[in-house]
Amino acid sequence: MIRRKTITQLNQEILDLKNCQVDMVKLALKLFTAVSLFISGIATAVVSFRGTDNQLLHNLTNLEVSLLLFPIIIIILITPISFPIFMRIIIHKCRSIFRMVGYIRLSEELEHKEQLIVPYEYGYGIIRRFPFLLNRIPAKKGIVYYFWDHLKELLPCRLKYTKLPGKKKRYQLKPVYIGRYYFNLGFFLALLLSIHLIIFGIISFLIITHMPLGFLKMAIGILDFYIFFWCWYNFMLLRRYFFEIHYYPFSIYSWYCLFKVVNAYYQNNNLNRLTSARFLVRYINYLTT
Repeated sequence: MIRRKTITQLNQEILDLKNCQVDMVKLALKLFTAVSLFISGIATAVVSFRGTDNQLLHNLTNLEVSLLLFPIIIIILITPISFPIFMRIIIHKCRSIFRMVGYIRLSEELEHKEQLIVPYEYGYGIIRRFPFLLNRIPAKKGIVYYFWDHLKELLPCRLKYTKLPGKKKRYQLKPVYIGRYYFNLGFFLALLLSIHLIIFGIISFLIITHMPLGFLKMAIGILDFYIFFWCWYNFMLLRRYFFEIHYYPFSIYSWYCLFKVVNAYYQNNNLNRLTSARFLVRYINYLTT
């Protein structure tokens, strides 16, 4: 009865997390639509006034035109700045969903065999103590180490794999099928982001080309660098996240194996003997068979 109650609660939490993901997508579409309508309105106004004899517009200097474009840039940047955050939230919720599904799968399997299972939060707390999750958190402190650790994410040919269990080919990890929903969703949001990022780049180029003041050119150049750096960093980070939810340590099958290791010791009432080395050996064994 207690097990059924736990599964029911986890299923409800999974539903809430999925609703949160849907809300993120809805918010992203609303922001994209609002910004696109703003850009369309500005473009229509510019084309409409271009053929008129409005002396006010014709007498504007290049500097004044550039300054008028700054508010437009701020609006356009809503998409490139916010969309990577939305995608990371969606993947983070995905990892939580997969963890619960992995536990439910093991729970239902053991229920059929009439065997005990470790309580969800208790088992998860034990799992979080082991190195495969701890080594993802920087142990050193300091601003230099912090930036260096994050700059390593930018290399296009490198994935920052966790040390457990090593390279997937070495241990012949099975790619667990989870569908292409999250990949397609990420690609769709990245495509919308790219549209406004290209428009931002074009407007920035026009400002730099026509602006007479050097320090303003430098300011817009720094802004360009920061925005493209932000988007590239998040792209590389999401690339790693997609690997993790397909293989380890955050795929459904991986969470199933993790809870299975803890539960084996829990059933024998000897969790105090579960060392990091034993945990690693048994986890790899479950993960690769």
